[in-house]
Amino acid sequence: PSFPTRRSSDLILHVVHSVEPGGTERMLCRLVSALDGVGANHIICSLRDPRPFDGTLGDGLEIISLSAKGRDRFLYRRLAKLIRDRSVDLVHARNWGTWTDAALACRSSNNAQLLLGFHGLQNGQSFTKFQRLRAKLLNMDALATIAVSNAAREVLVDSLGFDRNNVRVIRNGVNSRQFAPVSDQTRIV
Repeated sequence: PSFPTRRSSDLILHVVHSVEPGGTERMLCRLVSALDGVGANHIICSLRDPRPFDGTLGDGLEIISLSAKGRDRFLYRRLAKLIRDRSVDLVHARNWGTWTDAALACRSSNNAQLLLGFHGLQNGQSFTKFQRLRAKLLNMDALATIAVSNAAREVLVDSLGFDRNNVRVIRNGVNSRQFAPVSDQTRIV
């Protein structure tokens, strides 16, 4: 697939399962807060969190909760409505728990592009037969996908049948030159 190209006016909707304390979702909130005013605009959509957010996750950070409970077979409809109402350009579905709803929502929202993000599975875990079937029925293997490591990419290739060429690897990390610790000579006391 072609990977989405970003414009500074784009609205990116990051879809997460929840923003419970710790983990990648909280880091996403920090990252989006730090990017405020730089490049694209961002909204975080939590599928499950039932509570409103009070700003403790970042100033000016917009987090919308769809407050889904249990197996909500029609959650994708509410997500699609959000995508349409807010004129979202790119939906970044972060990890398996969001992929199905995001894929169905984007299909019924016409213009929004979908990008799957994958951080991997816990040791000993694998995709279930039902997950593999869902991925095949929704043609997820043809979608633009980002994995955080070669090992995560191989899980998608081996377990879900993704084409290795459709999975871009962007490693978690920090540019050590740009974010180097302050030296004693440049430190302001």
